[in-house]
Amino acid sequence: MKTALFIGRFQPFHEGHLDAIKQISEDEIIIGIGSSQYSDTSENPHSFKERKSMIEKSLQNSNTNYKIIAIPDIHDENNWIDHVKNIAGNFDVVYTGNDWVEELFEEKNIQVKKLKININISGTKIRNMKKLVDKINNLKKEKQAVILVHNYQRPEIYQIADFIGDSLELAKRAVETDAKIILFCGVDFMAETAKILNPDKTVLLPTYEARCPMAGMVDTEELKQMQAKYPEAKTVCYVNTTAETKAHCDVCCTSANAVEIVKNLDAKQIIFLPDKNLANYVQSKLPEKQIIPWDGFCYVHSKILIEKLKKGKELHPDAKVVVHPECPMEIIEQADHVTSTSGMITYAKESDAQEFIIATEMGMIERLQIEVPNKKFYSVGSVCIQMKKNTLENVLESLEQEKHVIEVGEDIKIKAKKALDKMIKN
Repeated sequence: MKTALFIGRFQPFHEGHLDAIKQISEDEIIIGIGSSQYSDTSENPHSFKERKSMIEKSLQNSNTNYKIIAIPDIHDENNWIDHVKNIAGNFDVVYTGNDWVEELFEEKNIQVKKLKININISGTKIRNMKKLVDKINNLKKEKQAVILVHNYQRPEIYQIADFIGDSLELAKRAVETDAKIILFCGVDFMAETAKILNPDKTVLLPTYEARCPMAGMVDTEELKQMQAKYPEAKTVCYVNTTAETKAHCDVCCTSANAVEIVKNLDAKQIIFLPDKNLANYVQSKLPEKQIIPWDGFCYVHSKILIEKLKKGKELHPDAKVVVHPECPMEIIEQADHVTSTSGMITYAKESDAQEFIIATEMGMIERLQIEVPNKKFYSVGSVCIQMKKNTLENVLESLEQEKHVIEVGEDIKIKAKKALDKMIKN
């Protein structure tokens, strides 16, 4: 029976450590928490008890045969290995991510095995991230700010959120807030929407370059020409549009309520923009209407390929397929459920299924894993680069300096608000 010693500070224990444990092939693992007597400093924020609890929680569903021991630091290189051996007892091999520790063991002719770094994360990075999170959370209280976060954001951004949701939920929260400042972790049209609904509040977009390509696919002069061609038609714009586009439309919608919005309009002909895929989905649900689509698309959802989805179904035959309606119809036709991003969370929670193939922006997987940790999710989507442009550093800078203030012209604001108000009331 072979025994391995896996030694580290684990400040904190993270996914990289868990992946390392999975690589250890010995029969028993002694997990040695180094510098175990130190905590309550910026470099050692977690006590031994806290780190032990983190490890136990991470391994609770594994079959790993392990024990956890404390290895206090003695500040004596010459005697440190003997100190470790006295505490740990017998072991055959050592695993560590610390070059200094590795060198000390090798000098004593104790075998050290290399671990493959599959997850590029470090305790230092996590600790620095925690400092940023704490600073932002304190600053937003000082400034009476609220931070609204879209589901597609980086997972570390979730830690500073006052609310996380899809476009409809975030628009409603923007209306309800009594905060002086709204900082929107999303893309340009979302921050514009918040400003239109809250004209007297300061609205910030932490990364000014975070712009939705689909929102920019509408030319208002061409839209006017289409409206002149179909004078009896009502114009419905997806919330993923600029404020100027919204100002030329009868009503706005989101992926969560698009079908209901169109269904309730007293017109047979509907000009729907900018997403042709969402327009096609609405048409499939409302054959009594004539949907006239704009030729726009989401570059992320349009790249979800049927071959990849079919391969996912082969690999996970018991998984339910959950699809965002911005996907092409050939993807939607394979779905067990079609819904918005927040609708995906609700469906996963309520479904009896244990596995789900998710056809939307791949960051949604991280949100689902947080909200429904006891189930498995597989992505067939790609990354929205624009959504990922927001970082903790950008958020802090924007909030500190009240940088990247969103403004919307008065005439556009008044007209666009009429379309948005109808969306929210629906």
